Amino acid sequence: MTRVEFSGITNLANDMTRIPVLAKTRMVKIVREQIKHGERLARLNAQKTSGSRGKRFPRAMSSEMHAGGGLFGNSISGEYGPDRNKPQGGMAFEDGPGPQTRPHRAVGKTIPLIRNELSRKTARMIDGLYWP
Repeated sequence: MTRVEFSGITNLANDMTRIPVLAKTRMVKIVREQIKHGERLARLNAQKTSGSRGKRFPRAMSSEMHAGGGLFGNSISGEYGPDRNKPQGGMAFEDGPGPQTRPHRAVGKTIPLIRNELSRKTARMIDGLYWP
């Protein structure tokens, strides 16, 4: 006799309602952690490279999360870098203001680190959703 069991379908249906809620909550946390980490790294890089003319530039680093934008209003994003509203935040230290000044790349140097860490944490989070 052949036995057919549908518990797998029920589990799949439960997962399909549970996973989107968990994914968004966990992804917001991951993005927030990564932009804060990027801000700290950029501040440290700016302290090393800004010199006497840019002594306030490291303190201009900030980060912020963005409310759901995108096509369906459910994207998760954030940014970090110099805040134009803080002293020296609007100066062009990052890319080099002129021919006499070399670019500092305080933020640019952090991007590969943050990108790789964000990818790893996102992949682990997704795996954890399906195989807790």
